Amino acid sequence: MNCYKILYLEQDKYKAMIIMYSIDSPFDYIDEISLSLTSNKINGPVIFDQIFHSGNNDERFIEAEFKQGEFIKSSFKFKTFFKNSEYRKMSREYLAGSGLLEDSILSSQEKKLMNKKITI
Repeated sequence: MNCYKILYLEQDKYKAMIIMYSIDSPFDYIDEISLSLTSNKINGPVIFDQIFHSGNNDERFIEAEFKQGEFIKSSFKFKTFFKNSEYRKMSREYLAGSGLLEDSILSSQEKKLMNKKITI
């Protein structure tokens, strides 16, 4: 069973956004994610939202470069987005009402906000 959802982004800085909905690190699924990105012909920067792993903090988002079927290890770095960013909104849209938030590490207040479709 996947513990992530890949959103393929067109005409964006990032070619894909990987939303993790597990307390596990994205690196636990990096081979599976690489296969999915490769099969969808993704080359370029991608962004991870690891809100279920790290919470809503400065280590929530990770950007990385994906080229020729693999991640460039030296390219992984934390990325901060403002509350009104499109990436936070995309994640909220996917997670709100999905039932996935209930078992997350988020506070009850953060869960309520996201379920009300308020970006955190």
